[in-house]
Amino acid sequence: MDMRETVVDQQSFLHMLQTLKEENKKVFLLYDEQGLTRAEGFITAFMPVDERAAVMLDNGMTIPVRSIVAVNGIFLSDYSTC
Repeated sequence: MDMRETVVDQQSFLHMLQTLKEENKKVFLLYDEQGLTRAEGFITAFMPVDERAAVMLDNGMTIPVRSIVAVNGIFLSDYSTC
């Protein structure tokens, strides 16, 4: 059986993403944009930390936190079988 580490909601990713930015580590994201999409890069900024929170990557992408389903292999529990 394939077991994955999971989190309960997208807001749980915020602390993880902030730590990865502080440590200047590359992020590998899976997000839902009318289908699952991959993105990777270094976080350059965070948009407001509220229900509209988003991360900006060094490649110019802005990804809403509410759409993220996995960060560096840690999945949202609803997507743990992806």
